[in-house]
Amino acid sequence: MKITSLSKLSVLLLLLQKPCHGYELIKGITEKFGYSVSPGQIYPFLFSLVKAKFVAVQKKGNRDKKIYALTPKGREFANKVVESFDELISLAVSKKVHVCAHCQCKVLGSSYSEKINGKKVYFCCASCAKSFARR
Repeated sequence: MKITSLSKLSVLLLLLQKPCHGYELIKGITEKFGYSVSPGQIYPFLFSLVKAKFVAVQKKGNRDKKIYALTPKGREFANKVVESFDELISLAVSKKVHVCAHCQCKVLGSSYSEKINGKKVYFCCASCAKSFARR
């Protein structure tokens, strides 16, 4: 099974936290990830997870509300998917990480830089740049 959308990844992330019913997943995606999904995006994916035996369904309450929970096989699958996305994000972020030339801390995003001997040198702050220049 391939995870080809952010909504599918979001479902797996929420199910890794706890068993949920469909509406809870839809609401959770909106609250935690900041975008809306429709039932048409969620339920077919849940049904495919059930068919693949990655998710088990329990009926609860007088309205037989369906609660979806990852099986051990499903938890293993979800963790592998998360690892894959983690590697992808790490690759994307690593290009934006600079190491301070003075204290060696890592800075994500905009860092302080100066030209030293014609070369751009990155620092975490102006204080590190001054200390580096004094060496």
